[in-house]
Amino acid sequence: INAEYGQPLFGEEDLKKQKLLIRGVGFALTLFELVTLISCVAIGIRDSKPEHIVLGTVGLSAFASLLVLFRWYSDGELDPKFRWLILLVIVVVVLANTTANLYIWQASPPYPSQSCSDMYQSSGYFNLLTKDCLQIYSDQLTDCLHAKPEYCISPFYAGGPLICRANCTHKPITLMK
Repeated sequence: INAEYGQPLFGEEDLKKQKLLIRGVGFALTLFELVTLISCVAIGIRDSKPEHIVLGTVGLSAFASLLVLFRWYSDGELDPKFRWLILLVIVVVVLANTTANLYIWQASPPYPSQSCSDMYQSSGYFNLLTKDCLQIYSDQLTDCLHAKPEYCISPFYAGGPLICRANCTHKPITLMK
């Protein structure tokens, strides 16, 4: 650098701009990583979902590998061609943290049993397989609700209301049309 004029002599990059860019990107990535990690751990503990904590750990490990690569590069231990590898790891960190945030902050779909309960005066059941609201005879649910293993909820007849049965191997009656 020409000290008298403060400009590069042979086309070198302006070091102040480069350092400012590196610090800005580093600060943004660090902030993004911390927010993601804290969110993953807090929501994972609150909702008892260890997969949230695992996603936070994946982002943290990608970020740690980026820090190691950047340290080696800034110490001069890596060839300049490894800048592309650092950029690739930056993309991986951003993708890992974006994926974690999208997963942990996604809104749960409304539970359809509420509309079934409204339809059948608090005795509705939403079948996730058939996407149907089914009526449950609520006076017969005591054994099923108290988690007795020999009881199960099944239709009285195919497509009909649900009842609590003691014999869970029983097939529903098929009505002739």
